[in-house]
Amino acid sequence: GADRTELLNTELDITPIPSTEVQEFINLSSQRYHRILRELFRKHDPAHLFMGAAHCPKQSIDWYEGATRHVDFLGFNIYGLSLGWVERDMDRLLKADTPFAVLEYAFVTESRGYRAYSGNNTVRTQTDRGTGFRIFTEQAAVNPLCLGFGYFIYWDQPVSRRSLPNGESHNFGLVSQCDQPYYEMLEGVKAANAKLFDLHDGKGTPFVIAVPRSILGSQKSRALTELFLPGTQSENVVYDPSNPHYFNGEAARLKVDENCIKKSGVYPAGILNSGDGQRFTGFNLTVYLWQRAIDQNPANHFMVEESHDGERYTPVDLKAVPGSRSEFNAWELTPAQSLKRGTSYLRISFKIRQVNQSWAAQIGRIKLEKQP
Repeated sequence: GADRTELLNTELDITPIPSTEVQEFINLSSQRYHRILRELFRKHDPAHLFMGAAHCPKQSIDWYEGATRHVDFLGFNIYGLSLGWVERDMDRLLKADTPFAVLEYAFVTESRGYRAYSGNNTVRTQTDRGTGFRIFTEQAAVNPLCLGFGYFIYWDQPVSRRSLPNGESHNFGLVSQCDQPYYEMLEGVKAANAKLFDLHDGKGTPFVIAVPRSILGSQKSRALTELFLPGTQSENVVYDPSNPHYFNGEAARLKVDENCIKKSGVYPAGILNSGDGQRFTGFNLTVYLWQRAIDQNPANHFMVEESHDGERYTPVDLKAVPGSRSEFNAWELTPAQSLKRGTSYLRISFKIRQVNQSWAAQIGRIKLEKQP
């Protein structure tokens, strides 16, 4: 008897329900949704392929696995350097034997008034945009189920944003708003497009560089990560500049990239060093938790450890003080008691229990207290 608005704003406690039942419910719901759509399309437009819904990383595989019963191919929106979350579930997709197409993917720079898009696809230069295009398309083209790609989009978006106040304004384009081609990027696009059909036929090898994620980066990401010792971040931790209005205007945060991880666990955001002759006496982390996450205890999502030598770490008990309430609830994390006297290193980590909700916990500002 609930209406749509009530359903969308109602928290459902599914913890007592066995996970297998939840998965089956999602699968059957998807089958019903796509079956009804397919019947309508076949009635009014029988001569075209039917794709159904476009699928994004925050969806359960049970949803798009259910769709395979009724679609001619699956459509995925993937913003990153690899198939990521789709690759994670590839065994089940291969079993369903349903081909897929990448409907949206892109690489952007934070330049000329444009904003970073995400930590997964914002790169340093226009040449890196072409490199990202090559890495992504050539690696994916080898997959036997891959039908092809739809790059997003031909033109850059308006610097003034496509809708106000929080709309997109990104350097997605192959050409600028003034029809000027990004030649450095297009060199990579042309090199990839010349190979894709052969790669899909099993001829040749796809383009790759030693550390693909080395091309990623922006001013905001550097501001967040320059505190950490080099090489101490998990390769699965990226920055997120999207929707700052959900985060008290926080322009960018750190999160675990749901496109990359395959299992739950601890993922280090990085290690902080107090510097020569100094020690840490305290810290304050501004962290965010998605409001609809069932578990709102920050201690279950974040971890801080201390060390005097950078080798042996012990956990720090955290005190969590709630801050603003929004789409993402803010918390201030501080030590529950004094740090050990010789603490010269702090290791900050994410504790991920649900892979498909790794984005739901984020780290904003890091404030440090230290003294000789």
